[in-house]
Amino acid sequence: MYAVTAYLYLRAAEARALEWGDVDFDQGVVLIHRTEDDEGKVDSTKGNRARRFPIEPTLLPLLRAMRARAGGRGGSCPGCRWRSTSRRCCGGISPKRA
Repeated sequence: MYAVTAYLYLRAAEARALEWGDVDFDQGVVLIHRTEDDEGKVDSTKGNRARRFPIEPTLLPLLRAMRARAGGRGGSCPGCRWRSTSRRCCGGISPKRA
């Protein structure tokens, strides 16, 4: 998930709110349009603007593998449930400390 966050220039709150429906593999873009705060409340992005970012070609295989591992459900981080009360990611590393 660190590679995704770095390549897409995401804020931690935007990364926590990212879902597979926001990733368009056909067009090669990710839509960033919401955030999740430390209490799990989902809201619109800073400035209330949606942003579309192109996906780096080197990142596409990683995203496809992550989606396959997650079964295309839930948040975009496999094995994690950012949209839950735990908000823990990638083997127990909290996105707040990432």
